[in-house]
Amino acid sequence: MSLRKRTALFVVFITLAAVSTASASAARGGFDLTVEPQNSFVAPGQNVTVSYAVTNNTGSSPYCYFNVVEINFNAALGTIASGTTAGGQLSTPGLQKNGRLTFNLICDNTLVASKFVLVKIR
Repeated sequence: MSLRKRTALFVVFITLAAVSTASASAARGGFDLTVEPQNSFVAPGQNVTVSYAVTNNTGSSPYCYFNVVEINFNAALGTIASGTTAGGQLSTPGLQKNGRLTFNLICDNTLVASKFVLVKIR
């Protein structure tokens, strides 16, 4: 196997490990976090649109918000009652040729889950 193929395979494994780690940490925190790109491949100048949803599986009703790290953007979700779901969409210009957007879920000033989506500019 060529060095290029081995490197590509390694990158795929690292990405899968990072995504599965984020999923596990979200489940441990009592919150089910879903972050899905509506268009992860965009042309230069086009916006990336990401849908997000949070289900509160805890017994409390915390105040929560998202912080999108790469664009330093906060989106308030408000108080999420136990057993309910809150969510929405974010649309932003792609920042770099091969980048990502990291969604940190913060509830009552504590990071409870984090996931990212990959963004590629064609």
